[in-house]
Amino acid sequence: MGRYIIPLTNMRWLTDNQPRDKTNDVDHVTAIKQRYDIIGIDVTSPVPIGQMSKGSKYIVDMISAFHRGQAWQMLGQAFYIVDIYSFDSPLAKRIARNHVNHQGNPSQSQTINDYVKEIVNAIESKEIPNDEIEIRNLASLLANGDKTPTQIEKITKKAIALAGSTYPNFQTYSSQTGSKTGDHTLQK
Repeated sequence: MGRYIIPLTNMRWLTDNQPRDKTNDVDHVTAIKQRYDIIGIDVTSPVPIGQMSKGSKYIVDMISAFHRGQAWQMLGQAFYIVDIYSFDSPLAKRIARNHVNHQGNPSQSQTINDYVKEIVNAIESKEIPNDEIEIRNLASLLANGDKTPTQIEKITKKAIALAGSTYPNFQTYSSQTGSKTGDHTLQK
């Protein structure tokens, strides 16, 4: 749809859109914040993506940048550039959000469990059938370019073993104190 400058107040991060196993990793958020402190906006990093929220002309449901969003809030950032997409299917959205996470500095590669979560949830939401070939294909689509063939095979085996179960989202919390610790701190 296009590239826009969006106020953070108009961005919404829904847990269901988070491709990672943990909703937010405090150490990664801190690393992103520190990177912004050092170099500012990294123009080599992929632009975060979102889609317009159903029934709203102004709210963007973010598909990526969950950790960057936490860092922006800590930095007092008011606006950020976002590519707005319209997806043909939930599976297309799932693939896009995983590929946008194959980003530059400070990078946090998606873990094997991140990909397993995405595949198990794709089966649960009927985006793909619970079939070994479909699981293998989706594992390759999601992780190719980020993981080795051996790691993709491990993802496939774990996803096959967990298919049909519910994969939880984990929320991590920081033990840090101060006004810039973000929303998820044990010190509030």
